[in-house]
Amino acid sequence: MDSTRHLLDFSSDRATVFVDPLLELAWGPSFPGPHRVWRNIRGATFKAHWDDQWSAWGSLEEHQSIRVGQDAWWCQNSGSLPGWGRAKTGRSDGDWNTLDSLYVDVARAEGGLHWEAQSMGRLAGWTLDLVVNRWHWGVKGTQHGVLGSPSTQAPAPRLRVAHQNTPGDETPSALTWFETTKWVLNQRGPLGATSESLFEWTQSWIVGHERRSETHRHWGLVAGHTRLAGRDRLQSVWTDPASAWWGGLSASSRIQSFWFGAEAIWESIRQWDGTADDPTTCRLLGVAGVDWPDGHLRLEHARQPGDVELRATASSERSLLTHAGLPVGLIWTRATSIYLSQDWPQIRSNVSLSAERNDYSDVIFGQCQIQLWEQWPVHITITSTLWLKPQIRVFQMGLVWSSNPR
Repeated sequence: MDSTRHLLDFSSDRATVFVDPLLELAWGPSFPGPHRVWRNIRGATFKAHWDDQWSAWGSLEEHQSIRVGQDAWWCQNSGSLPGWGRAKTGRSDGDWNTLDSLYVDVARAEGGLHWEAQSMGRLAGWTLDLVVNRWHWGVKGTQHGVLGSPSTQAPAPRLRVAHQNTPGDETPSALTWFETTKWVLNQRGPLGATSESLFEWTQSWIVGHERRSETHRHWGLVAGHTRLAGRDRLQSVWTDPASAWWGGLSASSRIQSFWFGAEAIWESIRQWDGTADDPTTCRLLGVAGVDWPDGHLRLEHARQPGDVELRATASSERSLLTHAGLPVGLIWTRATSIYLSQDWPQIRSNVSLSAERNDYSDVIFGQCQIQLWEQWPVHITITSTLWLKPQIRVFQMGLVWSSNPR
């Protein structure tokens, strides 16, 4: 690990410990709408490794921004910002509380502790993780996901035990894992000692298996059971589903520089008497792309049944796969998108373009990012976003200092 790329280095002969800031500032005009749209994200991150078996990472971020477009629509209807979780919207003086200019204030904390067995011995290949993070399963590198994506999910606590048959390999040929997680619902329980009652929550048990071949093929299976945590207390008052069985599969393959993949998940909702609620829901994602040395092109199409407004305002009425006001999986009922990214290493810059059609609108996004110094992850950004219906244009310039905490 290169310590020159980290702000603070607390390493010793036994351990490496790095601490870095997280900063994202952006400002620019919006037409029509407020005279300015801005974003202010700041925080810190650390990562540590010691004794060849233990590692830890963590980040804490605070976010304030003025939102327009689809983020403002979703956040005003659900009270949650995709990728973050429940947020405070609007100002106490009543300003910035419309879809034309929605003020959002939210914080996010993530972190984890990882243990892996020595490469020799009876426990070889076993790992243990205790984390709070945004979950993602399935085809790697996608913007959408039938079981979550870092761009849309809120962090959740997880305990995971896994075994891989080739420990130390970055792409193990087989991986089997079990984990349990807690997801928080929208409904509040009875009043407690505080002036505001706590949200109800669910407990999930999940098992999965993934396999990769030397011919660049990958497939994975996942199955889970989710149930209300306070069943005895809620049975007389809870009208939404009480539990759910669900399972999914993913597959991807690469032929030279071309690759394609798919994800699918089925959820069977159960009522209090254990009977299934008809119909069983199904979510689908298809993706294809091509890579070249300094860039890539990716196409995605995602679809699921249901009404997008109901998913935003009452997500647990038809599914228990929801957390912090956000569905665990796809937000929109349909989304088709294309992503293009190109790097120029000689001048430390990147240009990315994307276009998406979803339930809210058609949106086109472009960004240019320039790294100021080779040894520091500090970037100047120039972004432009256009929503076609309703028509909103946003132009922003910003500064980003960010390093991967894991």
